[in-house]
Amino acid sequence: MNSKNSGYLIAFVLILLFVGLFLWQQPDTTSPGVGTPSQTGEVATTTPPATATVRKTQTKPVTSRVFENGVYVTIVNYTSRGFEPTIITIHKGEEVRFVNKSDSSMRIASSIADGKLYLASINQPKSVGKGGVYQLMITEVGVWNFHNIDNKNRDFVGILYVY
Repeated sequence: MNSKNSGYLIAFVLILLFVGLFLWQQPDTTSPGVGTPSQTGEVATTTPPATATVRKTQTKPVTSRVFENGVYVTIVNYTSRGFEPTIITIHKGEEVRFVNKSDSSMRIASSIADGKLYLASINQPKSVGKGGVYQLMITEVGVWNFHNIDNKNRDFVGILYVY
């Protein structure tokens, strides 16, 4: 191979290398909402996988989170179908607001396993009717189960990830 052809070959390989590197660094924009959070305007969130089956239907990550009085508050609705969302993830020191949107009473309690409460501080002191609210700050890191103690249907269980 002469030096002129080998020079072209080296230039061609270098161009391919630069084009490949450029394309590799670009985010995939073929799907809506794909890219970095700053590009899509979304907040990056992750939800750890559940270790137990809570309901037969899949729930979406928390979408109802507000910032009030300097603290993030995650809103969980209790409906005739159970907790919505079923799985929530918060940081230690944030608050959870349970809103009763069902026609029955609501009293939030930590689920019991082996005779021990998972998170005793979550227990609601008294029941509330439709439209009632129970809000509390979570200060313990861990994975906590909760349910409505006024409803005997044990399918209505929620999972709270606190980190």
